[in-house]
Amino acid sequence: MTELYRPRSIWLTMEKTSEEEKGMVLCHEPPAEPSAGTVRVDVVIANPPKSSIRGTNLPELAGHEELSDEPWLGLDLTFGQEVDIGEFGFDGPVKGLIDAMYPVLGGRSGHPADHRLHDLRIRRDVRDDGSVRARFWYSPELKSQPNRTG
Repeated sequence: MTELYRPRSIWLTMEKTSEEEKGMVLCHEPPAEPSAGTVRVDVVIANPPKSSIRGTNLPELAGHEELSDEPWLGLDLTFGQEVDIGEFGFDGPVKGLIDAMYPVLGGRSGHPADHRLHDLRIRRDVRDDGSVRARFWYSPELKSQPNRTG
């Protein structure tokens, strides 16, 4: 049986393509770790949602305020090896998790202000307890873009 392609990491950034438009860059390199001094929220979510369901609350974000000091945010997600991080649909691990992060992103349940994410780094590691580590930082627009290939 052939094993399906499962990415080890994904790195997406937004950049301006003109004064009126923004574009997305899919990087062909492993994501860098966020700079320690810039991380504003660093939590391990014990039971991340497996799909996007309005009303999902993450107890690990209770007590964290909305990060609203800057318009652009970075988010680094580290899942275990068993998770298919390439699945971005309603039934995938990434969209459901981001939808439930509205207390930090802003917005409301089912409608987070995820348009503020300008640097999204997703990776798999040796984590084997079903949890995910989530780190948010302020991401200055167009400041440190990864190398683009292809």
